[in-house]
Amino acid sequence: MNRPSKEVSFRLRVVLTSLVSLSNLFLLIALVSDQWIFGNKRNGILYLGIWRFCGAAICLAEPNGYYIKAVFIVCFIISFLVNVVAVLHFIYDFSTITNFKKSLGQVMLVMAFFEATGMINASIFFILSPFYESLAYAYFMGWIAVAMALAAGIVSYWHATVEPEIEEPPTIKDATGESPPPYSVMP
Repeated sequence: MNRPSKEVSFRLRVVLTSLVSLSNLFLLIALVSDQWIFGNKRNGILYLGIWRFCGAAICLAEPNGYYIKAVFIVCFIISFLVNVVAVLHFIYDFSTITNFKKSLGQVMLVMAFFEATGMINASIFFILSPFYESLAYAYFMGWIAVAMALAAGIVSYWHATVEPEIEEPPTIKDATGESPPPYSVMP
């Protein structure tokens, strides 16, 4: 398979880094926001998030949703580390590391899976809530983070198939069939 040009490889690394960074940003917004759903105001709840719910005069801590909180925190920490690796890959091009792009894609696909399970759990938790009236922006930010993590995994996998890792050049063998030492003194 022919290797793509350096410009195409560079663009794929830009796309990958951008997707991972935006996924991380949207996940952070969803994680810290209190506006996952708008309340129905009958119960005095104006909006509800994974950390607290707020009425007209007071905000109280949300006592439930431990699984949602734990999954999103772990996903954010691992996504942040993957983001650092993706930026370093963007700068230094780790194409010489065996299966690097494929491994990065696998990690992002696993992250997308865990983010999706957290979002499905959050959807059930919030939509079945007695306070539910409509969805707010943090809910959508969470699903956008899932979609971008999935897209980053797919792009990284595709990058690995389009641009396989750089193989070591073959060593030159002398007439006896053995490789010469890395340095040799000419007589």
